[in-house]
Amino acid sequence: LLSNLYKGEMKKLSLADVAR
Repeated sequence: LLSNLYKGEMKKLSLADVAR
């Protein structure tokens, strides 16, 4: 579960980087 949540956060960060 933690790793799944972590992956979700990483995806959010990646999208934020792309948007920037």
